[in-house]
Amino acid sequence: MLTLIPLISSLRRPLLERVPALRLVGALLAGTCLAVGATPLAPVPQALGKAETIVALPSGWLSMESRALVLRDAQGQERDRLPIRGGALDAREDAHGVRAWVLDANTQRTVPVDVDIHAGTLTAREPLGAAPFAVKALCAYRDALGHDFLFFVAKDGQAEQWLLHAGQARRYRSLSLPPGVESCRVEDASGTLFVAEKGFGAWAYAIGGERVPERQPVLLRKPYGPLSGGAAAVAVVPGGVAVLAADGKAVHWARLQKDQWQQVAVRKLAAQADAGAQPLVVHSGSSQVTMLWRAAGNRPQWHALGQPWS
Repeated sequence: MLTLIPLISSLRRPLLERVPALRLVGALLAGTCLAVGATPLAPVPQALGKAETIVALPSGWLSMESRALVLRDAQGQERDRLPIRGGALDAREDAHGVRAWVLDANTQRTVPVDVDIHAGTLTAREPLGAAPFAVKALCAYRDALGHDFLFFVAKDGQAEQWLLHAGQARRYRSLSLPPGVESCRVEDASGTLFVAEKGFGAWAYAIGGERVPERQPVLLRKPYGPLSGGAAAVAVVPGGVAVLAADGKAVHWARLQKDQWQQVAVRKLAAQADAGAQPLVVHSGSSQVTMLWRAAGNRPQWHALGQPWS
């Protein structure tokens, strides 16, 4: 499991598609990465360097760190924390603020968390029941009617979709995904589940409606596609998807064209990306998006990569 300008009005869009760019970029710390067209883009605050997953908020950040879920302001200063050994994180915005879901790696139960941006607080709710397998990846989905779902994915390819309603959760259906899925994200507008299979590539599943979802190849490893070694992670782009190659050296951008996924751009990264950190895509203008990715190494830091997109 981000976004810059313009501010999208619909609350049904994922939170990562709704953060104003000028407010975000203006709050970031010194130091820049150059985007396409020599547009300077500042990295996220250094305080977020150790976060494995980040969520961009309208005036700050939500970060999943090694032993806590942390709410930070735009400059990276801590406002609140929830002690938990997080295994996965996703979030959506609603009329009352932000609802996040974090997988407790110790109990394998998912904890709903209310994020009050104005008060600067995190409030944990009653944990959901545990999936019948060890969860490797988790992602949220909000359908056209405003119903929230969670996807739980196991290392061996088992997966379940749960419906969340009135504080309760129930299994909606089971899915069969490829083994070795490292990352998943959902594009709400089209009802598309994207998964990253580390040893082979990225796949798309149409999850809207009640039909059994069928997988469609997005980008696969060589010689079947352009990826080096498979896919480490996926990040949703409006109308497409960004795929981090398993070797952490490049990001591949794809769109659905004539019912088939086609690569439309590939960008080499300035440093090797940490394949264990979930990248995030945010809007940075009417014709550009920005991917936030974390570099590997002893001093991890998140960086920004601009990509023309309209």
